[in-house]
Amino acid sequence: MRAAALPAHLAASRRLDDGTAIVIRPIHPEDDAIERAFISGLSSDTRYNRLLGARKLTPERFGAYAHRLRTGNGFVAVTGQGAQLRLLGVARYVRDADAAAEFGVVVADAWQRKGLAPCC
Repeated sequence: MRAAALPAHLAASRRLDDGTAIVIRPIHPEDDAIERAFISGLSSDTRYNRLLGARKLTPERFGAYAHRLRTGNGFVAVTGQGAQLRLLGVARYVRDADAAAEFGVVVADAWQRKGLAPCC
């Protein structure tokens, strides 16, 4: 069962420090292909830190991860349009039956330290 989709009005356009135009919006089911490419493109260290141990994402591990994604909600930061659409970062949360939540954020290695997820 998929969690209720987040409303589209939560999307926002921004510019990164280098002027790159991005959109931060709720994740869509049709983002599966760009998310697979995004995860495959992460360095082994970034993948390890986000996926808590998976230096290589096997098809089985991705299937388990994708199942969790379908039961949660999240936001993506994207740039480009159509076939040029690229996922730069993902923030997701999954709530369990006790209303506890798990939250994770990952930014593509090439887009880290460019103002996408400013700290402090």
